[in-house]
Amino acid sequence: MELPVRPPAMCAGCSHRGTFHVMKKVFGEDAVFPSDIGCYTLGIQHGTVDTTLCMGASISVASGIYDAGEKKPICCTIGDSTFFHTGINSLMNAIYNKSDITVLILDNRTTAMTGHQPNPGMGKTATREPTVEVAFDRLCSAMGAEFVEVVDPYDMAATEDVLER
Repeated sequence: MELPVRPPAMCAGCSHRGTFHVMKKVFGEDAVFPSDIGCYTLGIQHGTVDTTLCMGASISVASGIYDAGEKKPICCTIGDSTFFHTGINSLMNAIYNKSDITVLILDNRTTAMTGHQPNPGMGKTATREPTVEVAFDRLCSAMGAEFVEVVDPYDMAATEDVLER
């Protein structure tokens, strides 16, 4: 039996779709878009993924591309779970090294690609007990990020406004 091919696709109503559209609109075709392993890897279908290496690499790759002398805009994407897993150190190093990059933490409030496990940004433990909810904006500001903004990705006009700053 031959089954039809069904390539990976974002879930219906996924907030990442609008984000990818706005990224392409604001940064243009020539921008560099490092990405990560996760739902946002599917941004390749929207022209907003140029590199994917491993979980948590997008920020380090973006920083390295900048440090290598790239003059084009560099906008990387990382998911909420991946940011907590390995992205925090990468962001800290990018800030420390003064990398002029845009980092988008795409927060869908779950670890969607691997089974919807909770992460530190959800306020629930692995056994679903209430716990502290780590706030991305406060964490990034504490590391020294100069511009931190939380925006509803379904509000594409607001997302565009933030990315243009």
